Amino acid sequence: MKKLKSALPYILIIFVAFFLRSWRYWEFPNTMETADEYAWTWLGSSILADGQPTSWSYFAPYGEGYIYKQGPVHAPLVRPAVDHPPLFAFIPGIAHLIATNNWETLPDHRVIRIPMLFLGTLAVALLGYWTSLVLEKKWSLVATAIYAMVPVFVFSSRLVVSENFLILLLLILGILVHRWENLSQKEKQKQNRIRIAFLLLGVAALLTKISGILIPGILVSYALVRKDFPLFKLGILVTIASITSLLLYASYTNFPLFMAIQKQQTLLPIGLSTLYNRFFIYPNIANDIYYDGWLLLGFFGFVYALIKKDISKIQPFWLFSILSTVVILGFIGITGGEYTFFGWYSYPILPFFALFITLLLKEAYEEKYLLTILLWFFLLPTINNVFVHATRTQLLTRTTIRMIYFLGALPLLISLTPLKKYTKYAQLLLFVTILSASILSVMTIDYTARDLFQRSFWSEVRR
Repeated sequence: MKKLKSALPYILIIFVAFFLRSWRYWEFPNTMETADEYAWTWLGSSILADGQPTSWSYFAPYGEGYIYKQGPVHAPLVRPAVDHPPLFAFIPGIAHLIATNNWETLPDHRVIRIPMLFLGTLAVALLGYWTSLVLEKKWSLVATAIYAMVPVFVFSSRLVVSENFLILLLLILGILVHRWENLSQKEKQKQNRIRIAFLLLGVAALLTKISGILIPGILVSYALVRKDFPLFKLGILVTIASITSLLLYASYTNFPLFMAIQKQQTLLPIGLSTLYNRFFIYPNIANDIYYDGWLLLGFFGFVYALIKKDISKIQPFWLFSILSTVVILGFIGITGGEYTFFGWYSYPILPFFALFITLLLKEAYEEKYLLTILLWFFLLPTINNVFVHATRTQLLTRTTIRMIYFLGALPLLISLTPLKKYTKYAQLLLFVTILSASILSVMTIDYTARDLFQRSFWSEVRR
């Protein structure tokens, strides 16, 4: 009974997470922002139905002999499709086959996004469990609530892309590393189950997507910084096993074609400015611009963690989170095209951003009221989604909205008055308001509202 009572707040947050992810899930992100959702679905369903990986691709090495047929999207269906390994693809593929019994039909987003609702909610549960092992309970709940309710986290988890599965694997990796750190040296030598878990995790990551190399990469990096030689050796073994599993799959399908496609992938122009574009110039969830202050706040929270935390004394939990973010950002910078703005490349960072945002909120709550004001202004773009809807429905006037903008200064103003003992309550109220606005943003945003906002923004910029 005591355990149930302790777990009840997490269960409530998980329920809210599923509700928000389910709310008009087929409408937003817009289904026309990416055809990758079709690509993954066709890849998995074609293997299950015909035993041959088939999907759309525009890469040149697919000559006439590999074209299965002209598809309903901008590129032909090719067979065997070896752009990506298939593990994640089976998830939307199964849903598509159950609904249609014919893999070649155009997938319905109302169907193929259903499994993503459960995967996204599972990610919230895993983050809640992981943080409950390390953080003070109230801050563990805050981190879980942020990841459950923030618009950019909710919307991104609906998209049928493999990065949403890699998020689960990254969170499991964090839990395994925590478990490893809490074993004695003698236990580490005997604990074969955890070694097998690391190996299976690495293999699953590489069979999900080639970017799954992040999993063994993070493990090796963490072991090096911790100077944990047994874990480093295990990380090397995980890397070898993961790459071997990918090469075996490539050999089973068509190894020369697989290598030709990978070579084509490396021809993309490289430049670290893609990171600036992704977070500051062209922030998005899938392809179209979407302004969410939480994304910027997560990035600056990461920078703050780098400055605040002494690597030689840092908790393993925070070291793992920081190293994971560094490795993921580095991978994006090295492998992402200079003009590739697809938002899902950044999805694996998002649970760590939730942790860094929690760190910022914790600091702000310690009577740092100027930081509170800064956080408030960072998050106004998110709250503005609610305001856009409110002005369209004539619930609020623009003058009222401008007055609301000053709420962020309320804790500081109260702290300068005889009522300063109530400052903490004002700050807590402000944080609750921010999360409530996030929930409302998820429930009110639609493609029309977002398109209206984008067009008005760019029309003002061009004046």
